[in-house]
Amino acid sequence: HGTRRRSGRVDVFRTWRKTQDTERDAWGAVYVDSRYVFTAENGEPVHAYHVAHRYDRLVAAAPVPALHFHGLRHTHATPA
Repeated sequence: HGTRRRSGRVDVFRTWRKTQDTERDAWGAVYVDSRYVFTAENGEPVHAYHVAHRYDRLVAAAPVPALHFHGLRHTHATPA
């Protein structure tokens, strides 16, 4: 059970890395190699405010219980 879930998460990150590689190639010399996992298309780090704001909008539009963005760090540590 746990290994399959973990393997799926690793696949998601590998796919994301390929997306970033494609973006790096497209942006060329102006790409910012920040080495962060979550970046804008040009490689710059995504600011926490923007992530939290987008999250709030998605939660408001979805039929899910309200959970503050900060609370996600607790739910991530406890996989269902």
